[in-house]
Amino acid sequence: MIDEILQSKLKNRLIKWLDTRNFFYPGTKILFKIIRLIFNLKGVQIFSIGQSHLDACWRWVRKETIRKNYITFSNALEHMEMFPFFKFSCSSPQYFEWMEIYFPKMFKKIQQRVNEGRIELLGGMWIEPDINLINGESIVRQRLYGQRYYLSKFGKVSEVAWLSDTFGFNWQLPQILEKSGGKYFYTNKMCWNAENEFPFSIFYWKSPDGSKILTYSFPYSLNLFVQDPNLGGFKRLCSFLSKADLEFNYDFDFKKINKMKTKQHVKELGLVYGIGDGGGGPLLEEIIILKDLMRQGQNKFITALDYFKILEKYENYPIWNDELYLEFHRGVYTTHAWIKDANRRMEIKLKNLEIMSVFSNFFGSKYPNVENLWRLLLFNQFHDILPGSSIPEVYEESKEDFKKIRAKANKLEKDSLEILIKNINTTNFENPVVIFNTLNWDRTGIVKVPINEENNTILDSQNNELITQMIKEKDKKFLLFNASIPSLGYSVFNLIKSKASSDIQTDLVIRDEKNFISLENRYIIVRINKIHGYISSIFHKILDKEIISGKANWIQMYKDDLPKDSAW
Repeated sequence: MIDEILQSKLKNRLIKWLDTRNFFYPGTKILFKIIRLIFNLKGVQIFSIGQSHLDACWRWVRKETIRKNYITFSNALEHMEMFPFFKFSCSSPQYFEWMEIYFPKMFKKIQQRVNEGRIELLGGMWIEPDINLINGESIVRQRLYGQRYYLSKFGKVSEVAWLSDTFGFNWQLPQILEKSGGKYFYTNKMCWNAENEFPFSIFYWKSPDGSKILTYSFPYSLNLFVQDPNLGGFKRLCSFLSKADLEFNYDFDFKKINKMKTKQHVKELGLVYGIGDGGGGPLLEEIIILKDLMRQGQNKFITALDYFKILEKYENYPIWNDELYLEFHRGVYTTHAWIKDANRRMEIKLKNLEIMSVFSNFFGSKYPNVENLWRLLLFNQFHDILPGSSIPEVYEESKEDFKKIRAKANKLEKDSLEILIKNINTTNFENPVVIFNTLNWDRTGIVKVPINEENNTILDSQNNELITQMIKEKDKKFLLFNASIPSLGYSVFNLIKSKASSDIQTDLVIRDEKNFISLENRYIIVRINKIHGYISSIFHKILDKEIISGKANWIQMYKDDLPKDSAW
């Protein structure tokens, strides 16, 4: 309902008609004087950056996002026809690709406006993902496929990384951004802290490797007025310190940092405007109000890149050498746990698939196209999908996406394995067992091999018999053995029949007592509560000492009693 009102053509026609009669100009002049007084903006110049935050999924499903995306670009193109000064910034290559696929005629207009500098390419990640839940390979792939799309369709990459609504940022991000064409970073989210106000809005963010990226963290759109900090916090958060190039992290007391600030501050306010979450902006009335401010000499319309270049003229910004931890939305790390598990499994599977594909490519097989699988996974890493903060219908779609990724990846991996095994010499093995290691380091671990008979054993490549154990799971038998595999390589073992089953003696003693199960060997005695499952005692026999005090490994459940936003 609200969306329909905001996008009403009748409303826009009325606003246009009123604007031609200079209806808004006097009111805008008075309003800005009030805002300047209330929010202490004397001596601050406004630079307006037009955008419209669009959640790829949230309270709506993907099909609805595609519709909202069309409305957003359609409005932006229409505004460009009306206002020669208007510029629009979009944060995700995924949104451009939807326009290319579903609205190709409009996409050509978008390409033209990008070439003219009227539409700005922001972000450089395929979508605005969660940055704490995904692994390093996924962050790199977000950048790879995002920047590659921009380069292929528009001839350039984005220099401004843009994660306006993501729930915190890991420490390695500046390094990855810098190595993939990023020079600057914007977010609004660090102004959402529940307990401690983050001390800086403009700073250099530094990674452990020394990479630094100029960062702007300040509220946007309506948050500028209703959030704390708001517009009134600009001077305080953008004040210079008494010394240049000072480094800080979470070990520092924020109150002491604030005492180090001088009265000197950045005089250029980057006003990121445009109605958000559901896209559609900037609205016509937003542009007209800022246009009237421009007529009064109080505002300029620029791109995010232009604003960061203005900020670069200052030299004495603080350096933040740590992660950017958001004191908010922390409940998302336990919401919809299944999708966290599915994401990590597919991250591992796609990485393993590509390693196996490289190996099989040495033997003449065609390297598979995995980009579409990666893109589908990257989409589901969006900051309202993977954290678990979307409506249930979104997760029905996600489950189907993960099924597609898993099925296709399994087939491609199987094809690569078959080619590899055909080219491994196993002529001297009765029943060869080939174990691959896709990690970058040598690995030793337990291997479980299905068997048909109980009397089996395993020989390594030197015909040494390994210690094995036979186990049963339901109606199936498996042989366990300890295997050592070289990094990014394989080892071949020989499964053979043995005259008798291995019967390895150990010093382990298991006792079933009244209320406890005890496990004892030459070193320790462990007692486990039979009813609740917790460990009640770990006694070290050699040290003659109890190791724990109280209950250990005790699983407890607590009610998550939140007044609102239960997913967060």
